[in-house]
Amino acid sequence: MELISADYYCDKAVQLEEEGRISGAVHLYSMAIDLDYNCKRAIEARARLYLGLENYNGALTDYKHLSYIDSPDYYLKELAICNEKIANYTEAVKYYVESLIRNVDVFSYQQLYQLVHEHPDLESCIDIKAIRVLLDKYCDETRALKFKEKASKCDLDQRNYFLDLAISLMPKTSPLLYQSYIDKANAEIFRFKFCRDKEFKAELLKKAYDSDNKSVDVYVCNQSAVTEMNLVFAVQRLNEAVRYAVNLDEINQIDSKIVEIKSLTGYDSNS
Repeated sequence: MELISADYYCDKAVQLEEEGRISGAVHLYSMAIDLDYNCKRAIEARARLYLGLENYNGALTDYKHLSYIDSPDYYLKELAICNEKIANYTEAVKYYVESLIRNVDVFSYQQLYQLVHEHPDLESCIDIKAIRVLLDKYCDETRALKFKEKASKCDLDQRNYFLDLAISLMPKTSPLLYQSYIDKANAEIFRFKFCRDKEFKAELLKKAYDSDNKSVDVYVCNQSAVTEMNLVFAVQRLNEAVRYAVNLDEINQIDSKIVEIKSLTGYDSNS
Protein backbone atom coordinates (compact mmCIF):
# COMPACT_ATOMS: atom_id res chain seq x y z
CA MET A 1 0.00 0.00 0.00
CA GLU A 2 1.39 3.39 -1.08
CA LEU A 3 2.04 5.78 1.80
CA ILE A 4 0.39 9.20 1.69
CA SER A 5 3.00 11.93 1.33
CA ALA A 6 3.07 15.59 2.26
CA ASP A 7 2.84 16.45 -1.44
CA TYR A 8 -0.39 14.45 -1.65
CA TYR A 9 -1.99 16.68 0.99
CA CYS A 10 -0.55 19.79 -0.68
CA ASP A 11 -2.06 18.83 -4.04
CA LYS A 12 -5.45 18.27 -2.40
CA ALA A 13 -5.11 21.60 -0.56
CA VAL A 14 -4.47 23.43 -3.84
CA GLN A 15 -7.70 21.97 -5.23
CA LEU A 16 -9.63 23.21 -2.22
CA GLU A 17 -8.07 26.67 -2.58
CA GLU A 18 -9.21 26.83 -6.19
CA GLU A 19 -12.71 25.97 -5.01
CA GLY A 20 -12.57 28.71 -2.38
CA ARG A 21 -12.59 26.25 0.54
CA ILE A 22 -9.83 28.02 2.44
CA SER A 23 -10.36 26.46 5.87
CA GLY A 24 -10.18 22.99 4.36
CA ALA A 25 -7.02 23.91 2.51
CA VAL A 26 -5.40 25.15 5.73
CA HIS A 27 -6.30 21.86 7.39
CA LEU A 28 -4.70 19.83 4.59
CA TYR A 29 -1.54 21.95 4.60
CA SER A 30 -1.36 21.33 8.36
CA MET A 31 -1.63 17.59 7.74
CA ALA A 32 1.22 17.85 5.23
CA ILE A 33 3.34 19.63 7.84
CA ASP A 34 2.50 16.92 10.38
CA LEU A 35 3.96 14.40 7.94
CA ASP A 36 6.96 16.52 6.99
CA TYR A 37 7.79 19.19 9.55
CA ASN A 38 10.03 21.07 7.08
CA CYS A 39 7.75 20.86 4.04
CA LYS A 40 8.43 24.32 2.62
CA ARG A 41 5.60 24.12 0.11
CA ALA A 42 3.01 23.50 2.81
CA ILE A 43 4.39 25.99 5.33
CA GLU A 44 4.62 28.78 2.75
CA ALA A 45 1.08 28.14 1.51
CA ARG A 46 -0.38 27.98 5.02
CA ALA A 47 1.41 31.19 6.03
CA ARG A 48 -0.05 32.94 3.00
CA LEU A 49 -3.54 31.72 3.81
CA TYR A 50 -3.15 32.69 7.46
CA LEU A 51 -2.33 36.23 6.35
CA GLY A 52 -5.47 36.33 4.23
CA LEU A 53 -7.52 35.04 7.17
CA GLU A 54 -5.89 37.66 9.45
CA ASN A 55 -4.47 34.91 11.65
CA TYR A 56 -1.29 36.88 12.13
CA ASN A 57 0.05 34.80 15.01
CA GLY A 58 -0.25 31.65 12.92
CA ALA A 59 1.36 33.35 9.94
CA LEU A 60 4.17 34.68 12.12
CA THR A 61 4.93 31.17 13.43
CA ASP A 62 5.06 29.80 9.89
CA TYR A 63 7.26 32.61 8.54
CA LYS A 64 9.67 32.17 11.44
CA HIS A 65 9.79 28.46 10.61
CA LEU A 66 10.47 29.28 6.96
CA SER A 67 13.27 31.66 7.91
CA TYR A 68 15.00 28.77 9.70
CA ILE A 69 14.71 26.25 6.87
CA ASP A 70 15.30 28.75 4.05
CA SER A 71 17.17 32.03 3.64
CA PRO A 72 15.92 34.49 6.29
CA ASP A 73 16.20 37.31 3.74
CA TYR A 74 13.19 35.96 1.85
CA TYR A 75 10.64 36.55 4.61
CA LEU A 76 11.71 39.77 6.34
CA LYS A 77 8.81 41.78 4.96
CA GLU A 78 6.26 39.14 5.96
CA LEU A 79 7.75 38.88 9.46
CA ALA A 80 7.53 42.66 9.77
CA ILE A 81 3.89 42.73 8.64
CA CYS A 82 2.84 40.00 11.07
CA ASN A 83 4.56 41.68 14.01
CA GLU A 84 3.03 45.04 13.11
CA LYS A 85 -0.46 43.51 12.91
CA ILE A 86 -0.17 42.01 16.40
CA ALA A 87 1.19 45.33 17.73
CA ASN A 88 4.67 43.98 18.34
CA TYR A 89 6.09 47.18 16.93
CA THR A 90 9.65 46.77 18.16
CA GLU A 91 10.06 43.52 16.24
CA ALA A 92 8.21 44.97 13.25
CA VAL A 93 10.65 47.88 13.06
CA LYS A 94 13.59 45.50 13.36
CA TYR A 95 12.39 43.41 10.43
CA TYR A 96 11.51 46.44 8.30
CA VAL A 97 15.00 47.80 8.92
CA GLU A 98 16.58 44.49 7.91
CA SER A 99 14.37 44.39 4.82
CA LEU A 100 15.51 47.88 3.88
CA ILE A 101 19.17 47.06 4.30
CA ARG A 102 18.91 43.94 2.15
CA ASN A 103 16.26 44.81 -0.40
CA VAL A 104 15.67 48.59 -0.29
CA ASP A 105 12.01 48.18 -1.23
CA VAL A 106 9.45 50.99 -1.29
CA PHE A 107 6.90 49.14 0.85
CA SER A 108 9.31 48.77 3.77
CA TYR A 109 10.27 52.44 3.52
CA GLN A 110 6.63 53.49 3.71
CA GLN A 111 5.71 51.16 6.58
CA LEU A 112 8.77 51.99 8.65
CA TYR A 113 8.31 55.71 8.11
CA GLN A 114 4.68 55.47 9.21
CA LEU A 115 5.47 53.35 12.26
CA VAL A 116 8.19 55.64 13.53
CA HIS A 117 6.02 58.71 13.07
CA GLU A 118 3.02 57.12 14.79
CA HIS A 119 5.16 55.68 17.62
CA PRO A 120 8.16 57.99 18.20
CA ASP A 121 9.27 55.86 21.16
CA LEU A 122 10.31 53.18 18.67
CA GLU A 123 13.43 55.19 17.92
CA SER A 124 14.80 54.20 21.31
CA CYS A 125 14.22 50.50 20.62
CA ILE A 126 16.89 50.19 17.95
CA ASP A 127 19.66 52.26 16.42
CA ILE A 128 17.56 53.98 13.79
CA LYS A 129 19.69 57.06 13.05
CA ALA A 130 21.06 55.70 9.81
CA ILE A 131 17.63 54.48 8.79
CA ARG A 132 16.12 57.92 9.44
CA VAL A 133 18.54 59.32 6.88
CA LEU A 134 17.25 56.77 4.37
CA LEU A 135 13.65 57.51 5.29
CA ASP A 136 14.07 61.25 4.89
CA LYS A 137 15.90 60.74 1.61
CA TYR A 138 13.16 58.48 0.27
CA CYS A 139 10.26 60.67 1.34
CA ASP A 140 11.87 63.88 0.09
CA GLU A 141 12.83 62.42 -3.28
CA THR A 142 9.39 60.90 -3.71
CA ARG A 143 7.64 64.20 -3.07
CA ALA A 144 10.15 66.00 -5.27
CA LEU A 145 9.47 63.63 -8.16
CA LYS A 146 5.74 64.25 -7.77
CA PHE A 147 6.32 68.00 -8.04
CA LYS A 148 8.54 67.48 -11.10
CA GLU A 149 5.79 65.41 -12.71
CA LYS A 150 3.25 68.13 -11.92
CA ALA A 151 5.58 70.73 -13.40
CA SER A 152 5.49 69.01 -16.78
CA LYS A 153 1.70 69.50 -16.92
CA CYS A 154 1.60 73.13 -15.78
CA ASP A 155 1.89 76.44 -17.61
CA LEU A 156 5.32 78.00 -17.96
CA ASP A 157 5.12 80.21 -14.86
CA GLN A 158 3.86 77.40 -12.62
CA ARG A 159 6.43 75.01 -14.08
CA ASN A 160 9.27 77.09 -12.68
CA TYR A 161 7.62 77.19 -9.28
CA PHE A 162 7.17 73.43 -9.05
CA LEU A 163 10.68 72.71 -10.32
CA ASP A 164 12.12 75.03 -7.66
CA LEU A 165 9.98 73.32 -5.04
CA ALA A 166 11.18 69.89 -6.17
CA ILE A 167 14.82 70.97 -5.92
CA SER A 168 14.27 72.43 -2.45
CA LEU A 169 12.89 69.10 -1.20
CA MET A 170 15.82 66.99 -2.31
CA PRO A 171 18.56 66.12 0.16
CA LYS A 172 21.98 67.47 -0.75
CA THR A 173 23.24 63.95 -1.45
CA SER A 174 20.44 63.10 -3.89
CA PRO A 175 21.60 61.72 -7.26
CA LEU A 176 18.52 63.42 -8.76
CA LEU A 177 19.87 66.91 -8.18
CA TYR A 178 22.03 67.04 -11.30
CA GLN A 179 19.14 66.38 -13.69
CA SER A 180 16.81 68.59 -11.64
CA TYR A 181 19.09 71.60 -12.08
CA ILE A 182 19.39 70.82 -15.79
CA ASP A 183 15.58 70.64 -16.02
CA LYS A 184 15.30 73.99 -14.26
CA ALA A 185 17.81 75.60 -16.64
CA ASN A 186 15.93 74.12 -19.60
CA ALA A 187 12.68 75.57 -18.28
CA GLU A 188 14.23 79.06 -18.06
CA ILE A 189 15.69 78.74 -21.58
CA PHE A 190 12.42 77.44 -22.98
CA ARG A 191 10.37 80.24 -21.42
CA PHE A 192 12.78 82.86 -22.75
CA LYS A 193 12.68 81.44 -26.29
CA PHE A 194 8.91 81.12 -26.20
CA CYS A 195 8.47 84.78 -25.20
CA ARG A 196 11.26 86.34 -27.26
CA ASP A 197 11.51 84.24 -30.41
CA LYS A 198 8.30 84.61 -32.42
CA GLU A 199 9.20 81.93 -34.96
CA PHE A 200 9.94 79.43 -32.18
CA LYS A 201 6.64 80.27 -30.49
CA ALA A 202 4.60 80.06 -33.70
CA GLU A 203 6.07 76.68 -34.64
CA LEU A 204 5.51 75.33 -31.15
CA LEU A 205 1.86 76.45 -31.06
CA LYS A 206 1.25 75.08 -34.54
CA LYS A 207 2.51 71.65 -33.50
CA ALA A 208 0.34 71.79 -30.39
CA TYR A 209 -2.80 72.66 -32.37
CA ASP A 210 -2.05 70.06 -35.02
CA SER A 211 -1.63 67.32 -32.41
CA ASP A 212 -5.25 66.17 -32.07
CA ASN A 213 -6.30 69.65 -30.90
CA LYS A 214 -4.51 69.21 -27.61
CA SER A 215 -4.69 72.08 -25.14
CA VAL A 216 -1.97 74.71 -25.33
CA ASP A 217 -2.62 75.98 -21.80
CA VAL A 218 0.81 74.69 -20.76
CA TYR A 219 2.35 77.56 -22.76
CA VAL A 220 0.57 80.32 -20.82
CA CYS A 221 2.92 82.72 -19.05
CA ASN A 222 3.43 86.35 -18.12
CA GLN A 223 5.50 87.32 -21.13
CA SER A 224 6.20 90.85 -19.90
CA ALA A 225 8.04 89.38 -16.90
CA VAL A 226 10.45 87.40 -19.07
CA THR A 227 13.77 89.15 -19.68
CA GLU A 228 17.40 88.22 -20.17
CA MET A 229 17.49 87.73 -16.40
CA ASN A 230 15.85 84.39 -17.10
CA LEU A 231 18.99 83.39 -18.95
CA VAL A 232 21.03 84.50 -15.95
CA PHE A 233 18.87 82.24 -13.78
CA ALA A 234 19.51 79.40 -16.23
CA VAL A 235 23.27 79.89 -15.95
CA GLN A 236 23.00 79.89 -12.16
CA ARG A 237 21.15 76.57 -12.29
CA LEU A 238 23.81 75.13 -14.58
CA ASN A 239 26.50 76.25 -12.14
CA GLU A 240 24.64 74.29 -9.45
CA ALA A 241 24.43 71.28 -11.77
CA VAL A 242 28.23 71.30 -12.16
CA ARG A 243 28.54 70.47 -8.46
CA TYR A 244 26.60 67.24 -8.98
CA ALA A 245 28.03 66.15 -12.35
CA VAL A 246 29.71 62.75 -12.10
CA ASN A 247 31.21 62.24 -15.55
CA LEU A 248 32.51 64.04 -18.62
CA ASP A 249 29.27 63.57 -20.57
CA GLU A 250 27.38 65.54 -17.95
CA ILE A 251 29.98 68.32 -18.00
CA ASN A 252 29.70 68.43 -21.80
CA GLN A 253 25.92 68.67 -21.51
CA ILE A 254 26.31 71.72 -19.28
CA ASP A 255 28.80 73.29 -21.71
CA SER A 256 26.37 72.85 -24.60
CA LYS A 257 23.65 74.58 -22.57
CA ILE A 258 25.99 77.50 -21.90
CA VAL A 259 26.66 77.81 -25.64
CA GLU A 260 22.91 77.80 -26.30
CA ILE A 261 22.35 80.54 -23.74
CA LYS A 262 25.10 82.69 -25.29
CA SER A 263 23.40 82.35 -28.67
CA LEU A 264 20.15 83.64 -27.16
CA THR A 265 21.54 86.86 -25.70
CA GLY A 266 20.67 89.89 -27.77
CA TYR A 267 17.20 88.74 -28.76
CA ASP A 268 14.61 91.47 -29.00
CA SER A 269 10.85 91.22 -29.17
CA ASN A 270 10.88 91.55 -32.98
CA SER A 271 13.30 88.67 -33.61
